[in-house]
Amino acid sequence: GALATVMTQDPRDRARLGASRTFMAVCTSSFLAMVVGPSAANLEGEALQAWLTQLTLGLAALGAMLYVFCFATTREIVEREVERPRLDDSLGTLIGNPPLLMLCAAALCVLTGLASSTASLVYFARYVLGNATLFFFVIGLTSLLTASVSVAAVPMLAGRIGKKHTFLLGL
Repeated sequence: GALATVMTQDPRDRARLGASRTFMAVCTSSFLAMVVGPSAANLEGEALQAWLTQLTLGLAALGAMLYVFCFATTREIVEREVERPRLDDSLGTLIGNPPLLMLCAAALCVLTGLASSTASLVYFARYVLGNATLFFFVIGLTSLLTASVSVAAVPMLAGRIGKKHTFLLGL
């Protein structure tokens, strides 16, 4: 996400990069929901825990390799002479900038809410509806469709109504 600032100075291009990154994340999670989710539907207890642990470790290793690949193959286009701030300088900037602090708090709340609602929906599908496979398919499909629309709409909206209003509209 931070690479967009050193790849282009154009706000619309940055919005496109962010939207594309989000779209690919949704594609990945939708793929996992629709392919991996049904595999776990018949597992319970310790077998489910062991399977999820192995899956998580495998995906973490794959993710680490992909991050290294991204780091090794990405080149900065925007040249700037900027000294690297220290951590305490960055924290001071964050604390001294109430709008940035509110944005960080909002992002934390959004991510916490998303994770909580997803976890409760998995529980609901598995133990109340009795069909976890249906949940994974529906969530994967709706996430993919929503992200497809957002990829086109977010850069356009950010250019027209601004990033702040686009964020608020998205919430």
